[in-house]
Amino acid sequence: MAALKLLQSKGYTTEQVTEALESLQPVPVTKARVRQAKRAGLDTRIKTAAARVLAEYSINPEGQTLDKKRLGRSNLIVMKSAIDRIVNETIGRNAGERSEFTRQQLDEIDAKFAEIVARAVAEVIDGN
Repeated sequence: MAALKLLQSKGYTTEQVTEALESLQPVPVTKARVRQAKRAGLDTRIKTAAARVLAEYSINPEGQTLDKKRLGRSNLIVMKSAIDRIVNETIGRNAGERSEFTRQQLDEIDAKFAEIVARAVAEVIDGN
């Protein structure tokens, strides 16, 4: 809206703006760029899910109550690590291979993400 108001203040008419908007063409996005964006977004999605789970269970993200191996890791890191590991298991990859995920594997992760998080909760919080 601010951009439209700016155009109006510069003297452009509604018809000129409408004509310009209608003439816009979508920018083609390569398959590689889509895969890179999905891969980059995966880490953020995992961190967000881990934080959301901890909030649901009223667990301090900076505490160490979930660190059963006493490695000095925060609850957030323990939960994120569990989700990361289950993501890798789901698509048959090892740790450190995220850069090699295919688009099909990333789509599979998207489709099964709720199940992956539920498995991590069962493992880390419920102790199963």
